[in-house]
Amino acid sequence: GNLSSIYQEQYLPAGNQYSASTNESNSKGRSISSNFMGSWEVDKRTRIHFTGNLGISPNRNENSSQNASFDAPPGISHESLFDDFESIPRDIKVNRSENRSRSENQSNRYSWMMGIMRRLNEKGTTLALNILNSDSWGDNESFSLSKTTYFRLEDKLGNDSVLFRNQYLKSPQRNNSWRVGLSFTQPVGKKVRLRVAYNWSTRYERSNRDTYELSSLASSDIYGELPSGYEAGYVDSLSNRSHSRSNGHDLNVGVNYSDDTWMFNASLGVTPQRRTIDRKVGKLYADTAMNMIDFQPMIWMSWRKKEMRVSLNYNGNTRQPSLSDLMPLTDNSNPLYITRGNPDLKQMFSHNIRLNNVFIVYI
Repeated sequence: GNLSSIYQEQYLPAGNQYSASTNESNSKGRSISSNFMGSWEVDKRTRIHFTGNLGISPNRNENSSQNASFDAPPGISHESLFDDFESIPRDIKVNRSENRSRSENQSNRYSWMMGIMRRLNEKGTTLALNILNSDSWGDNESFSLSKTTYFRLEDKLGNDSVLFRNQYLKSPQRNNSWRVGLSFTQPVGKKVRLRVAYNWSTRYERSNRDTYELSSLASSDIYGELPSGYEAGYVDSLSNRSHSRSNGHDLNVGVNYSDDTWMFNASLGVTPQRRTIDRKVGKLYADTAMNMIDFQPMIWMSWRKKEMRVSLNYNGNTRQPSLSDLMPLTDNSNPLYITRGNPDLKQMFSHNIRLNNVFIVYI
């Protein structure tokens, strides 16, 4: 199990915010997996290798949490804040949320890869074909009980506005991907090797969430059980559907140099791809498609002499925003954390440079 408490202060131009939270969770999981591999030397120039794995992972989680926000310091240690919550001045309270949840999940997965390599001549010219496939799917069922109090809103009787939720959520998921690649390596002399590779890839993702409100179908003391006729409590506005697919073509060229003192490796990958998504949140539906190009430059060089070695490594990578973050749909499944996609998000490019110096001393 895990028990934690957090206190935060945010200093903002529009006014400072103060928040506290506590969380207690327990989880139990099992995992069964299997790996296998094999190779076959067809002849002196041709080799086939194969690897694969599969697994099943059932899990059970229970969680209890509280969080609250204020517009002034509460003046109480966050470790005992919720025990002494009533002693905090009412005029600085903004909201408070009390949550309890229990979930059961089982995920299944498998993947396999096959490679065929053919040496074309005695110089070391090689041609290789690689195929990779992976698939995963699972079902998640959870019950959640929550009470959210808004101290700045009043109900019809003039009391603090309170939102009660007793929900059952069912969230099936499925992910599948394929990757097929062809690479060609050509030695140039004894110290230089040139490499050209092409890969085609596709990935499909499906994620659904069905939400059922049980407050009107079960008594308040019943938690974690499905009442008869629960389907009538289906909440369209808190449910969603998401289906996405991406297709990419990766072209990579590289050069490798090696002698007794220097080692050098450089490559450039260019990946034009198309990504599509269909998403439904509540009664709102949106779909979009994007065409983009990713770049992956890489340079690695190493110098060594006697007991000293110096290496320099550079990696660049394009990162795209997720399609779900680009969809201008509002998700209000968490009343204190309402999110909305931003269609104006742009791609980013990250640089990573590392310099290593190793000096070996013999004793």
